[in-house]
Amino acid sequence: MTTRTDRGWTLTAGALAAVAMSAIAVTAGGPIAQRAAAAAPAVPAGCPAAATTIVNGAPGAGESALAPIGTDGDNNPLTPKTYAAGPTRTSIITVSGAGKYLRDVDLRTSITHFASKDVTILLTGPNNKTIVINTGNEKDTYDPATNPGGFYRNGGPNNDMWNGTRWDDQGGVPVNDFAFTPLTEGTPISLIEPEGSLGAFVGIDPNGQWKIEVTNAKPNYATSGAINPPPPPPAPPFVEDPDTGNFASWGLDLSTLTAAPATTTTTVTNANATAIPDGQPNGPGITREFVVSAVAGQRVHDLDLVTKIPHADSGDLDVTLTSPAGTLVTIATDPGRGLDKFSNNFNPTRWDDGAPEGVTDVALPLNGNKANLQPEEALAAFNGEDPNGTWKLNVVDDAAPDTGTFETATLEIKSYGCGVVTTPVVPPVVIPPTNTPPRPPVTTTPPTGTTQAI
Repeated sequence: MTTRTDRGWTLTAGALAAVAMSAIAVTAGGPIAQRAAAAAPAVPAGCPAAATTIVNGAPGAGESALAPIGTDGDNNPLTPKTYAAGPTRTSIITVSGAGKYLRDVDLRTSITHFASKDVTILLTGPNNKTIVINTGNEKDTYDPATNPGGFYRNGGPNNDMWNGTRWDDQGGVPVNDFAFTPLTEGTPISLIEPEGSLGAFVGIDPNGQWKIEVTNAKPNYATSGAINPPPPPPAPPFVEDPDTGNFASWGLDLSTLTAAPATTTTTVTNANATAIPDGQPNGPGITREFVVSAVAGQRVHDLDLVTKIPHADSGDLDVTLTSPAGTLVTIATDPGRGLDKFSNNFNPTRWDDGAPEGVTDVALPLNGNKANLQPEEALAAFNGEDPNGTWKLNVVDDAAPDTGTFETATLEIKSYGCGVVTTPVVPPVVIPPTNTPPRPPVTTTPPTGTTQAI
């Protein structure tokens, strides 16, 4: 679904298992620190280099087992058992000595499990904001209506997907869009985007307590087999899915500055209202452009998108945003997954990494607006890019007969830069008069250049 490229590194399960289990700060410069620096967004020219702090942790003794709570009333293997969510495993890392301004954070996990879709992972920062990394009982983990190929989301029934995984907003594809198939069975995913946005932590002071919560979610019978369509579940609350796992360790890679940079806010609106072509499963839909210019020496620090798209069934919509650098971020694809008709949900909506609810998990109203949502994919994927150029918003209606209209959309881009920009002085080119022999070369001192404050 996305077109971004891999940053060129991987973190193996063995490397993750080998890290220390206590909460420690690691000086940047070792192999892991170099990978973390490569994954973080670029720093504007003239800014002090960002520092990388790496911390590692693990659950306490006897607190790592991941298993549902099950009963077997008749001890008959041919009859369904009753299972509920297992106990939540919690681990806390205390960060100290890091820069006061967080630019980027990645999460690393070492979690084994016989059905990775059952693993719910939540991360809470020192600001008490909680981000969904993976939802174990995700409603669209297996979705025949929009998934005729039979792949899975959120890890599916595959073994050990999160055993050596880096969760990164710049990771390429979010976990709830990645096509997990039987071919990925037993092969851990080394790099992936979380379900929520780690960009919600950008700008906070990262020093303090970070908490991870890992739970074997209540099993979901309809997602436990590879049959397409899956068989109907037995009468509630029975379910055959006693898969178990182990939470071994976790870590954070923090990219920080010593203080908050000064930011510039650029707002661009496109109000070229038009009807969205109906029933185009393969697009092209409509594309609206936003031209940003004259933001000198800056890099994207934060981006919000506001859309006004009234539609009789918002679940028909696929919305993406592409930066001038070619980075494509999915705002929403078939929200609600066709389970019902949801009308006028994005009329208007602010798409913000720091919003309290994500579009893939929120209970959409049948007829009513959701004013503030996290997009399907993190807008923080744009962080570190040059904001100048043409941004493109694409809106597709992929199912008939319900129709809608693109009315307006606004980009709000916060960017920052530091120091001065050096502008070299280029001596003029002198062309000798016709029929005049060229003069011998003259040795001169190269110009030192001029500086222009940003």
